[in-house]
Amino acid sequence: MTLENTRCIGALVGEILEADDPNDPLCWKGFQRARVRVDSRQPLVPGWTIQEGSMDPKWIEFRYERMSMFSFRCGRMGHTERGCINPEHRMMEKLGVWMMTSAA
Repeated sequence: MTLENTRCIGALVGEILEADDPNDPLCWKGFQRARVRVDSRQPLVPGWTIQEGSMDPKWIEFRYERMSMFSFRCGRMGHTERGCINPEHRMMEKLGVWMMTSAA
């Protein structure tokens, strides 16, 4: 994974503010972090499928730090699935509490 790849993948979520350099020895092994400005009016992106060359496609899960509540039904922030009136997210089965992580 390169810094440019991290920025490209982070841009799927929102506007990139900064991204960790994967060559930095302090970088977490197996994780890439990007600080992204998320449009709170849009559903969260649970992940993305990437494919490099002839390798099989791989699902990359996104985790969100400092996340307020969000609906596991529609993926939008500001409310929970209880009483959610928005349409179901097209990847609803991939939404869940595992998308939230404590800040590093």
